[in-house]
Amino acid sequence: MKNIRTAEELKKQSIEYSSFKLPQILGFDKSIRFCREVLSRACEDSLYEYAANVLEWTRHFYPKEWKSSWRYNVLLGLAYNIALYYEECYEAYKRAYDMIDPKPPQLLIALGECYSLPINEMPAKEALTFAQEAVKKCRCFEGVMLLRSIYKSLKQEKDFLYWDNVSNNESLESIQDLRDIPENDLATDLS
Repeated sequence: MKNIRTAEELKKQSIEYSSFKLPQILGFDKSIRFCREVLSRACEDSLYEYAANVLEWTRHFYPKEWKSSWRYNVLLGLAYNIALYYEECYEAYKRAYDMIDPKPPQLLIALGECYSLPINEMPAKEALTFAQEAVKKCRCFEGVMLLRSIYKSLKQEKDFLYWDNVSNNESLESIQDLRDIPENDLATDLS
């Protein structure tokens, strides 16, 4: 299969091969690269869903390779999030969480953000735990804004105002997004 560059070519590939067949044809590494490419492009919603399905079949066909890195579950979680499959997004992130220690703040934030996704039944306490752990590791903008958002949704004015003040008055750095997984080395640390 040639190196795919455009959204049109990605769409054509998805029509040519089912999400079940593509991982069998491409193998593990190329299937991962294909899905990363889909997720990094502005594509039709159906392509994001296709990428999530390709990743699920890749996980099914290559369990040993899949289990070699927590990052593959992160990629699957991103695909599900973009495709609007929120419960599956949370489950994939949670599998990644269970595979790695120490927990990267980016993953903790991604899990905490699942609290605000439609249809998710994550308890606020769990989301707070993820967000607080992330901010302890890295006092970053994303973590502070997540805490602020959770406290606002819980109508905990004192805590909301504290984190609102932090977000407005402290110089906070931004952390690397989970989408920025290095293409050639999915097993490297995010921090």
